[in-house]
Parts: sequence; C-alpha cells; structure tokens
Amino acid sequence: MTTFDSTFAKTISAQTELVLSSSHFSRSVLLTRFLRFVVQLSLEGKSHELKEYRLGVEVFERGDSFDPRIDPIVRVQAAKLRAKLAEYYASEGRNDACVISIPRGGYTPVFTRIEALTESVASREQPNHPSIAVLPFVSMSGDEENAYFCDGLTEELINVLAYVPGLHVVARTSVFCFKNAVKDIREIGVELGARTVLEGSVRKAGNQIRVTAQLIDVATGYHLLSRTFLREFKDMFALQEELASAVVVEIRPRLRPEPRPAVWAQGIGAGWLGGVTHPEARQFAVCAAAEIL
Repeated sequence: MTTFDSTFAKTISAQTELVLSSSHFSRSVLLTRFLRFVVQLSLEGKSHELKEYRLGVEVFERGDSFDPRIDPIVRVQAAKLRAKLAEYYASEGRNDACVISIPRGGYTPVFTRIEALTESVASREQPNHPSIAVLPFVSMSGDEENAYFCDGLTEELINVLAYVPGLHVVARTSVFCFKNAVKDIREIGVELGARTVLEGSVRKAGNQIRVTAQLIDVATGYHLLSRTFLREFKDMFALQEELASAVVVEIRPRLRPEPRPAVWAQGIGAGWLGGVTHPEARQFAVCAAAEIL
C-alpha cells in the first residue's frame, strides 16, 4: 500500500483540481468523476481497490449486474483519460509541479514530483551528438481518421529528419512506446538518448487542419521553438509530406548537425525526394531541401 506525506498529499489534491479545471476536462463529466475517484482512493491508501468492477459500478453507475467482460466502459474511458492527461501535460500543464499518470494495465494513478525528476535527469549523461526524438503527435479532434493522420505525420517527420546528415534520429519503434504516455519530456528524452524532442498536436475542423509542433531541449525542458501550421485537408499523404517538410525547415537551424557532405548538396537529398510523389508536395519538398541542406 502506497502512503503519502501530508504535504505531498495536498500537492496531489491541488494538482488534481488544477487538471480538472483545465479546458481539457472542464466539459467532461465522466472523465472528471473518473480521475477524482481514482486519485481520492489512492490518497486514502486504497489503490488496491481500483478494480474494473468497482469503477464500473461506482464511477459509471452501471449497477450491480455490471460485467466488465461484456461491457468495456471502464477500459474505453481509461484510454480516453490517459489521452486527455497526455494532452493536458503537453499544453496547459507543461510547467506543473506534479504529473499525474495512469499506466496501462491498471487504474492506479502515479504521481511524480517534477523537482525529483529534475535531479534524476540532471544526473544522467546527455548524448554529445546532435540527436532528436519525434514523439507521436497527439490527436486533438477525437476521431479515428485524425489519429491515423497523426501517426502518419510522425512517421513522415522521422523519415525526413533521418536524411539530415549528422543528425541521429530515434527509431519509430522506440518513440511509439511513449504514445499517450504522461511523463515529463525530459525523462522521455533521456530514456531515448536524445538531446532534443519534437512533439506536437493535430486539430481538424471541417476541411481545415492545424498542426502545432514544439522543439524542446531535453536538458532544460524549455522550448527551443514552437510553430503552428494551417493547411487545407485534401490528399492525406501529400499533406503529411508537406507538413513534415515545413516542420523540418523550421527546426533544422536549431539542431546544429554536422556539415553536409558535398555529394548530398549536389543530390539535394535524392533519397528523401524520391519518396515524395505528389506533384505539389514534391515542389514544396524541393524548396524545403534547399533550406535545410
């Protein structure tokens, strides 16, 4: 059984209310009730009682006949809660003193003090070569199509950055382990062995799409760059290519990779451009290559 000292318990309670008052939770009655319930039971030392049946009955009012094998309400809402917490800590809660997360495989919340995390990150050796990890972009629209677009954009960014000479790019398999993870960006960066982390979100409204990208220094947790890109949603693959190129144009000067070989400049990134098939996106990519190479 986990117990908390009175000071940290007050910090957790205050943090919970701060999270629930944010724009990510203020309109969600179910998720608000869910988070408050699991936090309260944990503070009372009863986290071992956070079972799917009890949550279904007491939080989601499914009644005594609730059968979690048939009704997935708890699992579905838990996935939404994890995603909302990830969105909150990627935006409004970036500088909060306490991080609340609910690891997969259970419903017991984990509370992390940022001060302790800072000391842990500072004690670890940072890589001495230019390196970047592209975390899975967060879908802010809630529909499945937008989630697929986010994953595709993340992969396209990894692909484009991999062609920048002298820059070490963390593999897709490694970064996708942190999809929807609620952890301090500095800790993630250290675990992935990267000096910088690129993260962002995608919001879709009608045929318009807004992509926000932030480049973060792992050593400090501070933003090096933040940009927003507005586009019309037409050809999904061409749009992913275009946005990836636009993001790289913006962040490339901040990464300070090794000077490119002459043969690369002459080829203008033939490997990268060979994968850009849409005419408009290819033209955009040629311009982008001229900027980042």
